Amino acid sequence: EKTDDNLNEFPVESELVSPKEYTISNSANSAKFSVENNKLYISDVMMKGGNNWIPKPVELTLIDKISGNDVEWEFVDMTKSESAENGEKLTFNFKSKDGKFQYIYNAEALPGTGPIEISSRIICESEPVEYNYIDVFTNKLLFTADGEATITRFNRSRMYSAGDQEFAQGVLKTTAAPNIEVTTSVENGCNTMAGVLPFQMIDVDGDHGLYYGYMWSFGKIINSTQEDPNKIALTTYLSDGLSTKITRKANEAFEVPGFFIGAYEGDIDEGSNQMKRWFWDYKMTESLRENENEPLVELHVSANSEQEWLDFFEANDVANWGVGLVKQDYWWTVPNSPPSDGSFNWDLHQKWSPDKTKWPNGMTLGNIAHENGLQQSLYFCDTYELTDLLDWNGRNKNLNALSTRLKDWKIDYYRSDFAMQGPYEKAINNYAAYEGYMWMLDQLINDEELPTFRYESCSGGGTLKAFSALERMTFMTNEDSARAMPNRAVTYTDLYMINPAQIKMDIAIDWPAIEGPITDQEAYDYYVFRTGLLGAMMICPSTNLAGFSEHQIEVAKETYGIYNTKQRAIIRNCDVYHILPTPDGTNWDGIEYFNDDLGMVSILLYRPSSNCDYTEKAIYPEGLKPSATYRVEFEDNTDLNVIKTGAQLME
Repeated sequence: EKTDDNLNEFPVESELVSPKEYTISNSANSAKFSVENNKLYISDVMMKGGNNWIPKPVELTLIDKISGNDVEWEFVDMTKSESAENGEKLTFNFKSKDGKFQYIYNAEALPGTGPIEISSRIICESEPVEYNYIDVFTNKLLFTADGEATITRFNRSRMYSAGDQEFAQGVLKTTAAPNIEVTTSVENGCNTMAGVLPFQMIDVDGDHGLYYGYMWSFGKIINSTQEDPNKIALTTYLSDGLSTKITRKANEAFEVPGFFIGAYEGDIDEGSNQMKRWFWDYKMTESLRENENEPLVELHVSANSEQEWLDFFEANDVANWGVGLVKQDYWWTVPNSPPSDGSFNWDLHQKWSPDKTKWPNGMTLGNIAHENGLQQSLYFCDTYELTDLLDWNGRNKNLNALSTRLKDWKIDYYRSDFAMQGPYEKAINNYAAYEGYMWMLDQLINDEELPTFRYESCSGGGTLKAFSALERMTFMTNEDSARAMPNRAVTYTDLYMINPAQIKMDIAIDWPAIEGPITDQEAYDYYVFRTGLLGAMMICPSTNLAGFSEHQIEVAKETYGIYNTKQRAIIRNCDVYHILPTPDGTNWDGIEYFNDDLGMVSILLYRPSSNCDYTEKAIYPEGLKPSATYRVEFEDNTDLNVIKTGAQLME
């Protein structure tokens, strides 16, 4: 359905005659914006002292078609704000020649080492308007690399499945060559295995590069070149559809999906870490950033009724194990439960009402959890009565149903799943549905009657990997097979974009292992629980009515202790180093976390199979201070403990 001429135009470098020029910068990045002949340009995007990624002005795309009609813009003025707390911001104001529309275009550089951010909105004061998806361009940029460049994209990898052909690779690299075009989709639904993360990088010789982030939950990203492989175009727009539209009433703003770009020195780990530090400081969910005891250890068990939970807590003081949060999964709304019957009942689960046989006193688990020193997360499937969030009637209906239940039942965490934006055929990759869902989350976050509210995203397992969603959630189920190796493989990829504190290891210890038959159950227990240390953790006896074995309980207590006293503090705003290759279920894999604020590092290593061709592995940490002295402590073999300098450890 692609017909928009903008898609076929390769961006060009411009020679401006007498432009008005404005510059913003922070301690790492700078960019110049120019206005000439009613057009807006960007240039001189660079890390101070580094490569100039846009050496000549490139026009910034302003949406030029509204309600099917061409729109011409006239520049009005620019204002600049500047402060030590908020950095530097440019606001460019345009109006349409017919006087109907305003276009407000913002460029911002927050203090620190983060990127240049771009946001914009359009307002029509006189009448309702429509925006065709294919006309909604976020940008069309042209970057200039100063050496052999590699375009790196990251697979969304929501579930280990044959339907996801890129799952095993995860990190998708394309060498910039003449006349290439790589088109990928950012997806926000669990009805497909496909999709990439809304984040990518251009790396030059492993020495320096540029990163790009797209702030919406769905869209198309095209990387292309012409004859010169060092001239790399990046185009982002909402969708190919001609029939899908965004509607706005008179005087109602349309927020155009934004983006950010930042240059960095070092390899892609260094660029990724630079971006994630900025996100933690300025964008991270406030409750997670400000509460040092989060993310909590979460536990799911096979209890699905009031009596089963009471019996479980009578036998298990899990708060003393180190658990802080318990989750009730799907089967509170239906009469059946696994393992005898794990089927879904679509009519019942969309009513968000507790099954009366299981919950004769209503949904009491919030109070029961609090009485046992725990917080409680409750699973809500789809939207209430499968309401769509396309308009305010549906949005308010869903919000009221959810907020009433959270308040009346004393629920702390709202856990979404599947069609959380409304029916798939209406809501998947739908601007209004996603906009409505973000609005609903904002209402819940800011509701003073829900002081402990947190958002836990399941959503078909790892579906909603979007920056705008990450600004609102505490953590997400990262991958939906609930197995150790796939969780590590997806985490390996996601860590380029997402802080590990928001990546939940959601693993069923009693389900068959992807790696093959379990020949040593006690070793496997450690293997699964230690996988949980890669992020927010929830290792669970998912369908085993007997719960954890005695050995698993001992391993749980030990691992929760490591997490609560060491690992949790480290994964909060840490740098990440991919010190070994992507997990493949056979060979060694591992990740390094380095929290410079604490001066602490954790390295997690896994040998998932006896088919691995070696039993020992030399590991070289990264990012350490060469002259600093480090005390290295092993959780298992303390005979290996040693004191060395950073230089000695990294050599």
